[in-house]
Amino acid sequence: MPPTAKFKARKLTDLSPTEFENLVFDLLISRGMVNVVWRTPGPDGGRDIEAFTVQTDFSGAQSVSRWFIECKKYVGSLDWPTIYGKLAYADSMQAEYLLLCTTSKFTPAAISNVDLWNSSRRKLKIRLWPGQELEVQLKQHPDLRLKYGLSASLQTPGYSLVSLSLALSKSVASVYSEL
Repeated sequence: MPPTAKFKARKLTDLSPTEFENLVFDLLISRGMVNVVWRTPGPDGGRDIEAFTVQTDFSGAQSVSRWFIECKKYVGSLDWPTIYGKLAYADSMQAEYLLLCTTSKFTPAAISNVDLWNSSRRKLKIRLWPGQELEVQLKQHPDLRLKYGLSASLQTPGYSLVSLSLALSKSVASVYSEL
């Protein structure tokens, strides 16, 4: 296939459940999560992926937050009882965040109950990534879109490739100027 050839891009809903979990896994790493662990296949203890974020405050002190991530490749909307079941695991395991990612969307009742949960000053916070939010997140990572066939262009340089090229260019320029 010539380098300028185009192919039909896949949609999130075209991914298999395993591909979807892998995509979310890669996206979490690209967004800066650390110690990312895929918990499936098999009994996953209420989460598909477990990861951590590290925040540094103004004084330089760091705090670590534990995230449970659940990936749901659904055609229909994700409801509150499904979220609540995952919430019980995350709460009992003392996670600070539960992130639910889906290829579809969340029911209005699910969104209302999540808002109510988050405003009740509980330690565990729930975050929702419906399919449309995942699309927004993926626009910032063209390398992932290309990796999973979600981009129609074979010539889109990936973020990782561009970053690596810039770092290499800076290194070569530094050595050259030093010589």
